[in-house]
Amino acid sequence: MALAERVADMDLEKAQATSQKDREMINAQVIRELGSFSAMNEFMRRAIRGILEVAQRQTTEHFAAVFEKLSAQGSRRAQAKGGRGAQLQAQAEVAEGKREGLEASVAWERDAAAHAAGKAWAEHAELTEAQDCVLLPGQV
Repeated sequence: MALAERVADMDLEKAQATSQKDREMINAQVIRELGSFSAMNEFMRRAIRGILEVAQRQTTEHFAAVFEKLSAQGSRRAQAKGGRGAQLQAQAEVAEGKREGLEASVAWERDAAAHAAGKAWAEHAELTEAQDCVLLPGQV
């Protein structure tokens, strides 16, 4: 998530290149293709937002399925054991599973976003390398 937040605040017009010649070529290409750096920034933000929305949706769906399984298993255990105490214990187990699942979801979403942003950066780096110029990650 930290990388996605950094990209959200990034202004690509301020990015540095390995040489002034590369910077001028990159600037000219951005203007020619997109019309402005504002449009380039918006393109990057939309791409990152799309990646994060997919990660969030998939994570939510996955955890909903896990919670459903946990609820069904807890109810079956309570019915098999009988009694209110067993039912309350099963409900407590499900609640604990949801809490642990939420913590895992947050960690997974963070990792997925970092991976997706890294992949987007790698694709961007391949594109710029193909154009015979290099933007270094520490210079963005």
